[in-house]
Amino acid sequence: MCDGDKKRVNKDKEWLHEMKKIKDVLDGLRTKRTNVLIATSVVEEGVDVDACSFVIVFDHLRSTKAYIQMKGRARQKNAKFFCVSECDA
Repeated sequence: MCDGDKKRVNKDKEWLHEMKKIKDVLDGLRTKRTNVLIATSVVEEGVDVDACSFVIVFDHLRSTKAYIQMKGRARQKNAKFFCVSECDA
């Protein structure tokens, strides 16, 4: 096996390991083993998590669609949703 093939195999192993960690975290949320998720804007779309009771967004919401998707995470009754951003003073 040449060096290029070894590097590709190592990258594939790293990717699989990361995917397993992500799956474990999401499974923990679904089974209520975990009750806190700290994430980037990746949870705007494509990641199925149950309704949250408290959502804080630190990233700049780039569109109305992004706002709706992030706010949609706070679906539990009496859920709280906060957006934190910088202000030019």
